[in-house]
Amino acid sequence: MRPRRWCISTTTWTATRFWPDARVPVKESDEDPQHSAFGPVSALLITGTSHTGKSTLAARLGATLGWPVVSTDALARHPGRPRPIPRPHVAEMYERLSVETLHTLLLHHHANMVPVVRQALRQRPVILEGNALRPELYAPDLAPGARMACLTAPDDVLRARIRASSDWATRTPRHKAQIDAFIARSLCDNAALASSAQRYTVTVFDTASDGSLDLTLPDFHALQP
Repeated sequence: MRPRRWCISTTTWTATRFWPDARVPVKESDEDPQHSAFGPVSALLITGTSHTGKSTLAARLGATLGWPVVSTDALARHPGRPRPIPRPHVAEMYERLSVETLHTLLLHHHANMVPVVRQALRQRPVILEGNALRPELYAPDLAPGARMACLTAPDDVLRARIRASSDWATRTPRHKAQIDAFIARSLCDNAALASSAQRYTVTVFDTASDGSLDLTLPDFHALQP
């Protein structure tokens, strides 16, 4: 059964429906010497849907600055992706569920991750990257010294990147359909993250065209705190 092409909007979904304390800020002091030792910015949050370049940018920044890089996938990963070879329950999920349901499950997972992500933000300096760093969850009360950016790309670029990385052309028709359902969910999330970033004044960078993967720490200093 082909998944329906629906998408949930962050203007109607709120994390507090799943995690009542999702918007409670971590209590951190502006006077903490661990923070001030690294200047006005000591935490970088890089969000975006799959294949927007989050890991690449974070790795480059980490290598340049000597800061640790933490992926939200390493903190608590969503049940799975339909590649390279999906586990049976993952394959069934992408075959049976609508895009709207797949996206809602992803949002639920991200909301439940808030406490562990906020714990990771206590480490300074740090670069956090991951799809779970949703603007609606973190931008309203960013901890002192933190800056956030959202990476995006046009749908056709993301589709091509995901198909290339999953070796889509060589897969069976059934596996291709599973990958395409993942792509549909990712495109849905790409739009939702961009909309949320605009709503919460988080700067959006198009990694297909504007050199976003060459961002440096001074670029983050200039972002909206």
